[in-house]
Amino acid sequence: KGVLKVMSKMGISSLQGYRGAQIFEAIGLNKDFVDRYFTSTASRVGGIG
Repeated sequence: KGVLKVMSKMGISSLQGYRGAQIFEAIGLNKDFVDRYFTSTASRVGGIG
């Protein structure tokens, strides 16, 4: 129930909404690293990895 409460506060009403929301962004990580370990995560700023 705790997870559902947090998701609700973030404006996410379903698990599908969470999966496609892209509410996180990888900052300071190499694009190849992000693509390998954090599939579908936005990364506009490159960096280490």
